[in-house]
Amino acid sequence: MALVQVHTSGSEEAQPDVTAAAAETSGTTPRRQVVAASFAAISLAWLLSITINAAFKPPALVIPAGIGLFAMLYAVTQGLERLLEPITSFFFCTKTHTENRNATLAAAVNLQAAANDELPAKLTELAKAAKVS
Repeated sequence: MALVQVHTSGSEEAQPDVTAAAAETSGTTPRRQVVAASFAAISLAWLLSITINAAFKPPALVIPAGIGLFAMLYAVTQGLERLLEPITSFFFCTKTHTENRNATLAAAVNLQAAANDELPAKLTELAKAAKVS
């Protein structure tokens, strides 16, 4: 069973004779300083919220009937994710991992359609792609 079947545009059937190639990707690389700064910012915000809560003593949050606590937490986390998603493209990227995965996958797909005489070259290509990952 094939892991990936290559389809050509305008065709509904998989084409066994079509070779695959890795696609270009874009992005940046993650930095340890950004991760450390993120944890520091989260810790600072947490301490700030504790200080504000202690100073103003707001009333406890009352969850309306029919709405579960999990639903509220889920909605808040989804909102935060939507807000942070554009920002993460500047700091965290999977460009090299995606390129390596695409190259390895393309080599594996090309290996499936290889004839016996092409097999050593295709295995070398697959080994190079796997070594990079």
